[in-house]
Amino acid sequence: AQADARNGNDGPIAIPTFHCLGLYWSPPGGAADKEVQVRYRRQGASPWKEGLPMRYNPIPKTDEDLADYRGSIVYLAPATTYEVQLALAGTTTITNLTTTTWSEQFPAGETVRVPNRDTPLAITNSGTSTAWRVYDGRGAAIDVRHQHDACITINAAYVILRNFTLKGAGMADKVRKKAIGAIRIEGGHDIVIEDCDVSDWGQLDPKTGFGLNMDSAILSFSAELKRLIVQRCRLHHPTYDGSTWYEPKYPTHTMGPQCISLFNTAGNHVIRYNECFSDLEHMYNDVIGGGSNGSFKGSPGHDSDIYGNLISHCWDDGLEVEGGNRNVRVWDNYITQSMMMIGNAATSIGPLYIWRNVVALSQSRPGAGGGNFLK
Repeated sequence: AQADARNGNDGPIAIPTFHCLGLYWSPPGGAADKEVQVRYRRQGASPWKEGLPMRYNPIPKTDEDLADYRGSIVYLAPATTYEVQLALAGTTTITNLTTTTWSEQFPAGETVRVPNRDTPLAITNSGTSTAWRVYDGRGAAIDVRHQHDACITINAAYVILRNFTLKGAGMADKVRKKAIGAIRIEGGHDIVIEDCDVSDWGQLDPKTGFGLNMDSAILSFSAELKRLIVQRCRLHHPTYDGSTWYEPKYPTHTMGPQCISLFNTAGNHVIRYNECFSDLEHMYNDVIGGGSNGSFKGSPGHDSDIYGNLISHCWDDGLEVEGGNRNVRVWDNYITQSMMMIGNAATSIGPLYIWRNVVALSQSRPGAGGGNFLK
């Protein structure tokens, strides 16, 4: 259905998460002076509730915009079916759709208990949509002691990774040109990472003396990755420090480790309820971010939610939400000890929603002032 939206299918599309719906519609007769009015309700309930109207905003030279009108409904209940009505203002053109938000209960199939180990765990066996494959590290640790680039690699679908303590990712004697990830997602979809503790990851860049840029606790360059959920994790204290914008030998863009980095994925992710922190001797570049910023894709990817996270200790963006930002929603995060609290420039498609975030200390370097709430 998504592929058909730019190929003659004028029907509406809804892309859900736990608490939100991304809406898409290209009605005949759409124009800049005509909004699409949005109403919604729980299936069978009454009365209707009003949503924020959607603006006409096709983006030239790309089909990543998906539809002429785009928008979101927020603060919905999980595992709930909703009726949505879209109406083109000033006309009799109306369409209706029914869709269901994600359930917070994942149907578990086989559970694999993982004991202590000092070599990486490679996850390649998938579950199914009705029986997710669970990898449980409760009471155990994977510490690869800087002899390997990753603690866990994932190339599978319908898998849950929970209760792991991970340490020591990033080879000490061989610096890679491409960033490493303590959890590296090489492919797949519908992946949950929850209740994990990740620390002591990264490599030293011999050129700068700081941590290698973009080395991450959770990392993916996979174009096929969609529906990644990262929740209730503690991502903290990388191995090496990140640089400020004002280093005497390398006064350039900040460089260093990150907590979560996603690059041009297929989107529809949720990052929520995580603690991402460190100290002044082990600072991040961005805390949550990725790329490519100057593109129609970027990070975190379309129809994604970032909420309820504690974010701190970076010399650039606490949250970097840049690129396409098509129906990306950012709310209820607490951000401190960062330079730019939320980096959101440029947004090439949108709409991007940012609301009810709280920020505190902004610093660009020790003892100096900082940046802004929004870029």
